[in-house]
Amino acid sequence: MFEQLGALVPTRLEGIAEKWYYSLSADTRNRLEDNWDSLRQGICEYFMNQTWMENQKIKANLARYRETGHGRESPSEYFIRKLELLQLNFNYTDRELINQVMAGCPAHWTPILTPHLFHHIEQLQAAVKFHEDLLLRMDPFKYNEPSNFQPRFNPRNPFNQFRNQRATANLGEGNSRSTGGLPRPLFPKDDSNVSKRATPESLNKRPCRHCGSAKHWDYECKYSRRGEKAARANLVSLDEEDLEEQASYDETYYALESDEEDFH
Repeated sequence: MFEQLGALVPTRLEGIAEKWYYSLSADTRNRLEDNWDSLRQGICEYFMNQTWMENQKIKANLARYRETGHGRESPSEYFIRKLELLQLNFNYTDRELINQVMAGCPAHWTPILTPHLFHHIEQLQAAVKFHEDLLLRMDPFKYNEPSNFQPRFNPRNPFNQFRNQRATANLGEGNSRSTGGLPRPLFPKDDSNVSKRATPESLNKRPCRHCGSAKHWDYECKYSRRGEKAARANLVSLDEEDLEEQASYDETYYALESDEEDFH
């Protein structure tokens, strides 16, 4: 059967593969048809050459959630698609896979999924599935609608029937909220915990949302695990500007993490 496949498979080729195969000389075709290995090697050398491999690596690294051609995918479907592309082309560690998958996600996913807490890629996959409904609710465009479309519940939409109600509610919260749209810290300030990287205050970023210290980041706080549930609940009430600020905060933190890994 191994040798028969070498002669059988060429009869099933279609399209460009068929045209390529029968453009070869008779001697070359006879050599390729010796067995399945020789035929497979010939196909790979032509269609899966170095340029193809490099393009696949670029495609894997640049893959983004709901990019062109995938406008209706769910967060779980994005995770699987991106992971398959990465595993096909790279021999990444789990932490590297986690960072690459998150690189293609909307920035507001990071504080919901808390990827810094995970050491195995399956943990991130489980988190994506667990929070999928929340991730979809926070997506400004459910199915890649045109850029001039404003979702009904967009807080910046002047025709949003809930906008004024929410603004009134936020005013009523008064002292329960601090600057930046985040609630006041639930835990006592801990300035003894100083980030080994640059501190938030040195980079003009907001203090830790869990304890209010400007000496360390949210993800380095000793209260981070206890405070994550409240932080996730608060994300639902943040407007677009607040989410952008959170995204900038996360990008700065993970850039520091990346620089530290490169240094080592």
